[in-house]
Amino acid sequence: MNNSDAAEINSDDGHTTVVLKEDLDLYTVPAVRPMILEAVNDHPDRGFRIDLTRVNFVDSAGLALLLSLRKNPSLEGRLSVLVATQSHPERVLQLTRLDSYIDVISMPALPD
Repeated sequence: MNNSDAAEINSDDGHTTVVLKEDLDLYTVPAVRPMILEAVNDHPDRGFRIDLTRVNFVDSAGLALLLSLRKNPSLEGRLSVLVATQSHPERVLQLTRLDSYIDVISMPALPD
């Protein structure tokens, strides 16, 4: 498991999951992008999840990161995004129709 202030990486049940702990925005994307790409390269044969269940806000930089991951040939057919039901990230993915291009899995919100 790899941890930082912005994210943590877990590997279990055939998946590598990057759990983001902060908003996915212009400020945090430069910190989490290298971590995510390293995890992609370290685990080329596993399913790959980006867990946004703890994220309250996603801006255009965050959407650009998710879209770039979707376009990454090494993630073809392996990428899922976990979001809290009725959260800002879920609504943004729906409004931008990125949920049509990325496998979005809605989950119950975590208690505070």
